[in-house]
Amino acid sequence: MRTNCLIIKIFALFLLVPFQQTYAAFLKNVPQVIVQPDGRNIVCYASGDEFWHWLHDSNGYTIIQNEHTGYFVYALELDGKLVPSDFIVGENDPQNCNLKPFATLSPENLLKKHQLWEKRNRTDVKSELKNNKGRLNNIVVFIKFLDDSDFTNLFSVFEQMFNGSSETDNSMYKYYQRISYNSLEIVTSFYPLVESDVVETYTDDKPRSYYQPFNSETNTNGYSGSDQKNAREFALLRNALLSVKGEIPSGLDIDFDKDGKIDNVCFIVKGGPDGWSDLLWPHMSTIDDNYSVTINEKQFYSFNFQLETYVQSHSSVLCHEMFHTLGAPDLYHYTYGTSLHPVGYWDLMEYNSEPAQSTNAYMKFKYGGWIDSLPEIKTTGTYGLAPLSSNVPENICYKINIPNSTSGEFLILEYRVNENTYESALPGSGLLVYRIWPHATGNVSYNGADIFDEVYAFRPGGKAFENGDMDNAFFSDSVYRTTFLSDMTDPTFLLTDGDYGNIAITNIKREVSGKISFRIVFPDEPYLAVVPESLTMGANVGLTNAAEVITDASDWGFALTESWLHAEKSDDGLKFTITEGNVSLNERKATITVSSNGIPDNYVTIIQSGAQAFLTVAPRNQTIGGIGSTAEFDVSTNIDDWHATTSYSWIELKKSGDGKKLIVTAVENNEGYVERQAIIKVSGNGLQSNLFLTQQVYTSINTNKNLFSISPNPSNGLIHIRFDNNLPENCVVRIYNLLGNVIYENHDCINNETIEVRLNVSEGIYFIQVGNKEPYYTTKILIKQTTTN
Repeated sequence: MRTNCLIIKIFALFLLVPFQQTYAAFLKNVPQVIVQPDGRNIVCYASGDEFWHWLHDSNGYTIIQNEHTGYFVYALELDGKLVPSDFIVGENDPQNCNLKPFATLSPENLLKKHQLWEKRNRTDVKSELKNNKGRLNNIVVFIKFLDDSDFTNLFSVFEQMFNGSSETDNSMYKYYQRISYNSLEIVTSFYPLVESDVVETYTDDKPRSYYQPFNSETNTNGYSGSDQKNAREFALLRNALLSVKGEIPSGLDIDFDKDGKIDNVCFIVKGGPDGWSDLLWPHMSTIDDNYSVTINEKQFYSFNFQLETYVQSHSSVLCHEMFHTLGAPDLYHYTYGTSLHPVGYWDLMEYNSEPAQSTNAYMKFKYGGWIDSLPEIKTTGTYGLAPLSSNVPENICYKINIPNSTSGEFLILEYRVNENTYESALPGSGLLVYRIWPHATGNVSYNGADIFDEVYAFRPGGKAFENGDMDNAFFSDSVYRTTFLSDMTDPTFLLTDGDYGNIAITNIKREVSGKISFRIVFPDEPYLAVVPESLTMGANVGLTNAAEVITDASDWGFALTESWLHAEKSDDGLKFTITEGNVSLNERKATITVSSNGIPDNYVTIIQSGAQAFLTVAPRNQTIGGIGSTAEFDVSTNIDDWHATTSYSWIELKKSGDGKKLIVTAVENNEGYVERQAIIKVSGNGLQSNLFLTQQVYTSINTNKNLFSISPNPSNGLIHIRFDNNLPENCVVRIYNLLGNVIYENHDCINNETIEVRLNVSEGIYFIQVGNKEPYYTTKILIKQTTTN
């Protein structure tokens, strides 16, 4: 048993004020086709945001273009930069070239790229709307370049993506209606106006290459440097907006927060994200005053820039960028620790799931304004939460200040459930525990030294510089993660200064009411926890394992009802021993209740693995007679659902009631002249045993047992065949060998007469057949030694 002793470490934190952001959309594995100078098409991918995105192959090897040759080659890292290697994409396998996958810029150079982007942003940027409740009118303008074809999708596709209002619609309108608890309505109008289901566009007077980077070999028409790039983009957007200005109704309210600026304009450009183009990538930013436009006496200022092919199947990108317009920052890292994921797929502002997942309760409160307050837990006790996706913002989150945090950190607790359209992509359902560092705006400026994540989700294996298992960040009794306590559990309660939080969360349980319950324990309050909360043990007798009981109570005890497991107290907690082997294939569970007076019970579950499957059938070979006769095979196995199959129709297979025998019944006689064999397959759980069943030739005399008789049997080759008085007309006698060949035939069969047959044949079994049509009557005779005929 271990007592929870927490040591407080104090660090001086030098807080940097984050610079004003131009917001990003982080995309992963966007399909691209690049063309080599020799005409070969190469399929690859682009990932990143507008600050830094790159081309790579399916294995993560970075691709850049050699400016001197024009060929796309694999990249090398050199002095914090990417330089071309000699290995041409499509000709060389990078895994055999001693190359490093995921090659990228150094954090310092990433920061420089970010700062270049910041130069285009304004210090007085409309960073957030003042009120995110009510109706916001969004403007969309379609653009294509001089050398582009028309949009391929119908206008109704975009209309549904933005404005779809049914319960099952995956649209930006429905997304914000749901995550804002019906307090925000975003309605989009499209320009140029359409008269049919065909998208109308502003067509620019420049080709696409004009808006792509300059390359001396492949694109001499492109832009050079960020200033020229910005000027070309701003002119494009200004001209597009001017072309549709007259179509926008004068009565349309486009200033939601009454600050004199248009709330949002979204430009959708023909084509898809361009792997190395800083311009042709989804982003949200602001326009320079020199390119501004006034509509309905409101100034064009901030905008979203989207690409047709990505938007048409990824409405989550629209939702992500719109949340920037509403004031929310990104929750991923721009420069330092870019491989670390603070919240992962649990929040729209780090990753874009499809359909879009919700943002967390803290973001809804601080940046959305859809939660009026964060209810705070201040005393030890048991609490419950409704899902964050509830219809009303009541009882959906809690705030807990961390007593020993030196930087004012606090926890946010919420209950996520992977159901309904916008939460269906979540990795699981359970309690999410976030650490909030209140000195940051988002997670974009993280450096791991003195600037940390504003929002961080605890997860198994998560450490200061290790991601851990983000998919399993949820706590639930269904996955045996019910305790969160200092460094004694996984996830650990790690603070930004390296210390561990001194609050315990225990007894996490999903309730039948649809809520999740848990117990909060503050310092100096009695506590009880068992770690780990589940153990898996083998099937054999005598195996042992142990769990640690963490408590400050000396009178704790336990209860166990299953007979196959023995439990006893140890110095650290509980020791378990398997007393009965598990012969079943199925695992079995035992739940041990650990209790102490005045503290809610805790539990540990022992899961005993199922036994290794075995399947034995005996005997392997049997013989069966005619219709109704049976053969039984003994089946020894621990596979409950074993089954037997055969492709032979003359037998039927049946499992005995106790599953220990296979019973085979003949449903046809063997009317041939030789024995026949069937193969039976007995199988289950990947195991199989083949059986062989032989059916004898049918030798009964049917309903007339006195039709004929033979003597002697065995014979030395001399055979007497005696007929009774019931011979059919035109009766014939034939004798066959085992190959089915006729070796004797006689058509002179007379009632009550005996014929004598002398055979000069080899020893063996022969068949005598009497009759004139089906069925013939057959019997066997054994020839031991023949005489000369």
